[in-house]
Amino acid sequence: MNNIWIYGLGTSGRLLVDLCIQYGIPIQGIIVGNGYKEDEISHRGGVKIYDVLEVKDINFENCIMLYTVKQPKEAVLQSLSWNKDTLVDVSSVSFYQKMLRIYYNNFFESMNVGEFEKSDILNIEGMKLLNPKMHERSEKVYEGFLQEIGDLLLPAIWNNYDRIDEGAYEDGNVNINEGDIVFDCGANVGVFSAVCANKKAKVFAFEPDTNVYNYLKAQSDLYPEYIYPVKKAVSNACCVTDMYIDKTGNHMTESTLVKPMDLDFMEKESIESITLDSFVEEEKLMHVDFIKADIEGYEREMLLGAKNVLARFAPKLAVCTYHKKDDKEVLSQIILDANPKYKIKYKWKKLYAYVEN
Repeated sequence: MNNIWIYGLGTSGRLLVDLCIQYGIPIQGIIVGNGYKEDEISHRGGVKIYDVLEVKDINFENCIMLYTVKQPKEAVLQSLSWNKDTLVDVSSVSFYQKMLRIYYNNFFESMNVGEFEKSDILNIEGMKLLNPKMHERSEKVYEGFLQEIGDLLLPAIWNNYDRIDEGAYEDGNVNINEGDIVFDCGANVGVFSAVCANKKAKVFAFEPDTNVYNYLKAQSDLYPEYIYPVKKAVSNACCVTDMYIDKTGNHMTESTLVKPMDLDFMEKESIESITLDSFVEEEKLMHVDFIKADIEGYEREMLLGAKNVLARFAPKLAVCTYHKKDDKEVLSQIILDANPKYKIKYKWKKLYAYVEN
């Protein structure tokens, strides 16, 4: 067998390494761009990680490179003195989705979850999840489900952080407790909502995409006392607005309120948006304990529409910070302007905030 090298340790790269480990395929090394070398590699099976400068003098004869990143390959190959004929490009979304299916089918089988391909409902350590493989719109929701469970399901149920990409929504003081009221902003297929419901927290799950919402509604039926789906987007205004939805299922961003530059694969749908402040008034809520948000770049608008909630209830916050370059600075300032008592920390691709009692 030729020596296998992998270039890139992002979402696809980590998944590819884990698949090689699952199947006993030896990896010679992992190469990352200068400045991206990871310090902690124990969960990558001990495979050695190099940055580009460290491998400039290595002889790559009789080696194959699995290339996992989307950046142009020519400059990378030239800097490594690599033969382009021995490169295999595995950076496409479709290949990533295939890897996800293989990995998690093997994972669930190893954890004795049941027949993942055949069970209508997955019972995972007592938590109930609608099986997307059996759903009538299986392809799109299946991919969304698989993309989420590494961050949301595995840490919450098995304390397993090997598949972390964007980061878990609970960390340290930012956690879910029985009796909490949770806002799941960008609920998608409802995995995080199910995690909260399994802890006996009441969840308002906001998801405006019609097709995904229908699946979320079916998931909520497994926890009718705890999950309340809301077919609205959260923003800084109560209005009707446009959302752009990928109907093809071939791209990582399935829906967004931010107008995309490439409209070829995105279709426009009119949806209703609401502020969390107005929602609290409508529902006459007496407390809000946790806000989770992954809404494709609209996190700042959500926070601006929740200033009263932040000031009055000081809910714990777990908010994605990777959609816009200045997310950390802007989101933090909005939070502190609303309630200066918040303590904020950053980890993975998220912001975690809480107010000490």
